[in-house]
Amino acid sequence: MIQRIWRSLFVIGTLGLFLYIKLGNLSFRFGDGNAYIYMAKAINDGLIPYKDFFLADPPVFPYFLSLIRLFVGDHLIIFQLIPLLLEIASALLIYLYLRNKGLNWAPAAPLIYLFSFTILSTSDFLTGLQLVNFFIILAIFSYEKKWPGVSGVFWALAVLTKLYAAPALLGFLIYLYIQHDKIQLKKVIIAGFITSFMVMGPLIIISATKIINFIIIHQFNRSNGLNKIDVVFFYFKKEWLFLVLACAGSYIIRKSYLVYSAGLTILFFLFFKDIYYLYLGSLMPYLVIAMIYLLEKISSYTMPAKLTNNWLRGLIVIYAIFLISSLNDYAKNFAILGRFTNLQEIAQFVSKLPNDKKLYGSHEVAPLVALASNKELLNNYIDTNGQTFVSGANDRDFLSNALVNQGGYLIGRIMHYPDLGIYDIGTSSYFSTDIFKIHCLRIKDFPSTGNESDNQIVIYQCDKNINNNNSRL
Repeated sequence: MIQRIWRSLFVIGTLGLFLYIKLGNLSFRFGDGNAYIYMAKAINDGLIPYKDFFLADPPVFPYFLSLIRLFVGDHLIIFQLIPLLLEIASALLIYLYLRNKGLNWAPAAPLIYLFSFTILSTSDFLTGLQLVNFFIILAIFSYEKKWPGVSGVFWALAVLTKLYAAPALLGFLIYLYIQHDKIQLKKVIIAGFITSFMVMGPLIIISATKIINFIIIHQFNRSNGLNKIDVVFFYFKKEWLFLVLACAGSYIIRKSYLVYSAGLTILFFLFFKDIYYLYLGSLMPYLVIAMIYLLEKISSYTMPAKLTNNWLRGLIVIYAIFLISSLNDYAKNFAILGRFTNLQEIAQFVSKLPNDKKLYGSHEVAPLVALASNKELLNNYIDTNGQTFVSGANDRDFLSNALVNQGGYLIGRIMHYPDLGIYDIGTSSYFSTDIFKIHCLRIKDFPSTGNESDNQIVIYQCDKNINNNNSRL
């Protein structure tokens, strides 16, 4: 009993320490999350995904944020807490899953999970990854509780949050099929289908063509992302200890559905052409669980106690060094990236611009500025990620002309280094360069606080009555 209390206190302390560290670094961030927050507002205002605004993913994440917004309103900083709270909930579920399996090392799982470099770095940004992991772990936890229908619901919600959860679901279903567990398989599939129909059915009736174009065709027409070798090397460099120990642990649980889900997810990432480090965060729950199984196996070896203890002490020392290195790397090099610390200053300026003029610009900046300044985005053009124009889902010239013809303000996160001959670089992926040169005029700039290659956040006035003959501003 006393031992169980101490284990519970260790888990609670781990969760509290993670929250304390992350709250100390809480800040608005540049990123896709700002577009999702604006989509949540649009949904609360009665707009319908796909029909009224572009969305490249299934709609569960903006739906989820719209529910949160009903409670928190326009307190935008609260949305930055969502990744932290979801990761804490996921860590707790991993612990409960392993504890229910009778593993003595279960209390170490939240520490290993939350303080991995991947979770530390990705939990600063509102991306949907955290909700995917939460739903997948809930699905696994529910299955272990003999609730296959509930598991099917959460599997469906994971896929309807981000499509890269689909391979994990497929692996899980293949496992059930191989095990000839037809009753469980049917319950999972039926519950998942009903959930999917409830979420997507009305939207398909309203906007079937747009859904096909945005969710399916868009994904296949995207340009190649980062070099996969570079992404994998970066992941291995940051998580080599997890990968080595998890590979060994995977042999122990080789007959588990976890291996099927993780294996198909890895295969998907190998073949999908647009891959980012963020996506690999969906592997972390599997790695942590496999690692705990390995530690448990080493502890149970019937070898001399001294030898077993030496093995464990050695692993603990190596992990402690690895943990300190990860924390130091995160704190020095990554915690500062993407910070948007002058949002209120920019929003104050934008709020004084004419009310009949709409905003348009970088999806990492413009939606959050619009929310903070109580302004509207032009025709609900929210997601202006360059991939949406490359795939043909959005028309860059059409959107650029729309802003110029109506008259409005372009918000860009740019590189502007006149001494190096670099002028206003950074808007070309979502705004026509030719139209920009002729019809847009710089009216205000602010320093970019993201500690990345860009150095300015610039407000441009764009109007058909502006005729700028200079090739640069």
